[in-house]
Amino acid sequence: MEEENWLPLIRGERGDTLWFCVKCPSTDQINSGITWEEAREKEAKFFSRTVPWSSLDKAFRQKLGTGHLTRCLSEMLCDLIAERFVYLIMCL
Repeated sequence: MEEENWLPLIRGERGDTLWFCVKCPSTDQINSGITWEEAREKEAKFFSRTVPWSSLDKAFRQKLGTGHLTRCLSEMLCDLIAERFVYLIMCL
């Protein structure tokens, strides 16, 4: 199973790496017109029902899915904007 290759990374056995795992729609699903909402729903079901993803500890499951990735990136972007804003204020 190809997923087995990713488990050491997910479990932190390959160093301290920032990672997220998402499930993209297949080419057939895209060609048939899957919506963004449908794709996210299928992604959530996949991660909640498919081993080894569904059997991961809760801390690791927080790294699965587009929603978790989006939330993390949004927080990082807000932090960077805040840092830059403070820098700009100090330069005035």
